Amino acid sequence: MAENFKGYIGLPLETLCNHYCKEHNIDMHIHADMIESGAFMSILAFLLFHKHGNDPIILDFLQKNAVCLGKTSNQIKYENAKSVYEQFLSIFDTNK
Repeated sequence: MAENFKGYIGLPLETLCNHYCKEHNIDMHIHADMIESGAFMSILAFLLFHKHGNDPIILDFLQKNAVCLGKTSNQIKYENAKSVYEQFLSIFDTNK
């Protein structure tokens, strides 16, 4: 079965974001459709800034991947989106 944005990025990010928001009493609910429709980078930025603050690593990550900002899943090559998501996870999962 071929990998796709919604199944391998959108749905896991939806789960991660909604769990994080619930854990931190943030009244926000994200859907994979939102992520696919252009909110991908915005959600990554929100989660990183909320968890880690204004860290230079986050700013560097966002600057390097700014080309994806506001783009739908159809406008980003899957391999690029997967790489961005994996980079995000490695930053997000660090304990600070």
